[in-house]
Amino acid sequence: MDRLSDRAVYFAGALLTVVGLAWLSLLDLDGDYVTGVFVPSFVAMAGFGLSGLPLTVAATSGAGEEHAGLASGLLNASRQIGGAVALAALVAVATAVTGADSSGGDEALVHGYGAALLVGAALVALAALLGLGLPRRPRPGASAGGDHAAR
Repeated sequence: MDRLSDRAVYFAGALLTVVGLAWLSLLDLDGDYVTGVFVPSFVAMAGFGLSGLPLTVAATSGAGEEHAGLASGLLNASRQIGGAVALAALVAVATAVTGADSSGGDEALVHGYGAALLVGAALVALAALLGLGLPRRPRPGASAGGDHAAR
């Protein structure tokens, strides 16, 4: 992150996540584990991991030492609650699509999960665009309003 901006690292990670989730949504009943599940899951999780650090830095870098714990706690609580709400919404999408699929059985279930994964990919794509608005972090050695070492 010292060579690239926080925004660039976040955007790249979010796009990897979108690719992985969209790829996972293509799984069918005849798919194999390596190319249908393992590789796209690896891509999605690599992107998710890559995008996490810039968000943490953006959430905590502006907080002073006296508020760093609070900022970190709010970030972690938001991640937990947001993840739970998003998972519930995606399960609702999968359930609705599965129930509406007239093919029934396993095909309907795979179709429902695929739809939910596509919705998840679309939400992450939206988050990638919103992430372009992450605040800029002062570069090491750059003076942003004074010498912080003197304080």
